[in-house]
Amino acid sequence: MLTNNRFYKKVSWNLFSNVMYAFSQWIIIVIISKFGDGKMLGQYSLAFSITAPIVLFCGLSLRSYQITDVKNMFSLKDYVLTRRLTNYFSLIIIVIFILISKYDFETNLIIIIIGLNKLIDGLNDIVQGDFQLNDNLEKASKLKVFKSLFFIVSTILSFYLFDSFIYILLVMTLLNYAYYYFVDFQLIKKPLNTLEYNINNVKLIIITTWTMGLNISLSSLTTNIPRVFVEKYDGLEVLGYFTAISYFMLIGTLFVTAIGQATSTNLSKSLEKNDINKFKSTIRNNINFSLILGIFSIIFSIFWGEKIIKLLYGSQAANYSDLLIILMIATTFNFITSPYSYGIISLRIMKKQPLITLISLGISLSLSYVLIPFYGVYGAGYIILISSIQQFFMKKHIFNKALKTLR
Repeated sequence: MLTNNRFYKKVSWNLFSNVMYAFSQWIIIVIISKFGDGKMLGQYSLAFSITAPIVLFCGLSLRSYQITDVKNMFSLKDYVLTRRLTNYFSLIIIVIFILISKYDFETNLIIIIIGLNKLIDGLNDIVQGDFQLNDNLEKASKLKVFKSLFFIVSTILSFYLFDSFIYILLVMTLLNYAYYYFVDFQLIKKPLNTLEYNINNVKLIIITTWTMGLNISLSSLTTNIPRVFVEKYDGLEVLGYFTAISYFMLIGTLFVTAIGQATSTNLSKSLEKNDINKFKSTIRNNINFSLILGIFSIIFSIFWGEKIIKLLYGSQAANYSDLLIILMIATTFNFITSPYSYGIISLRIMKKQPLITLISLGISLSLSYVLIPFYGVYGAGYIILISSIQQFFMKKHIFNKALKTLR
């Protein structure tokens, strides 16, 4: 009973921290929708669509690997140095993209500011990952909650003080770094000083995890390529509404991610102890929870989707309420795919994941040329749905095939 209570406490804190973090990110979309214009929301969405695949690829999905390093093969200093190196590489790629892009100066500036903000989040992630690895998920979650509250206050304050969207984003990014340096970094500063980093370990981390980074980057491209096409054919304003409605996909994902993060270390420990039955039981329970959540999300979008969209984003965004139903069906497939993804990471099946996502990317790119010019944002919704279904069946197949070798 004590173990169960401890687990539920971990999950509750992790879920609450994810909700607070998502709310802190989502509130800026609501504020832009209410007090800005469609172009501003579109620029913000476009910047995320461009920087996300770059940052995710260079980020190597490092926290997912870090929290399953139950054998302590690498030190905290190794992970911190790896993150810093990948951040520098990300920044170089973003700058190169800006230099060769055809976007205007204002949009390019927004792209680089958003990119810097995401790189800072990557530094925070390693700190929280270290606490989670050492079975202190509650502390990691509390840090995330505190940071989210800080971000919400800084967002509201920035919009109140400045009229320029660039100044608003710049102040938010500077405050984000200030939080990392004066709060998160101070918590690991002393332990870092007592550790020695090994450049060979850093190389090994990169060699081992680059396929994870490639996989999550390709997955991000799969999601974001349709957005680029929406911007091309329907303009920044429609892209803004599409992104705002798409954000509902994240709400349910928070619950699934909370469960996945809370159980990922336990999954690795079960494999370490050769407790295959416990490993399979955890995956199965996560799938059942994800499926129930997905069904509820679809029902919610059918009966209350239009009212919620109109309340949060305005009447113009509500014209696209049917899009939410399509996206919630896609999200349901994402939900039940997530436990398989965590299981695959625990099994250390890294090399096959990019192939799955590469196929999804091909589907997304080819269908974007076919569907979006004729069906606009609804075409983008169908593309996301088809890609989600494909990933579910392929990851399920790979997981089940690997599981047979453990029996």
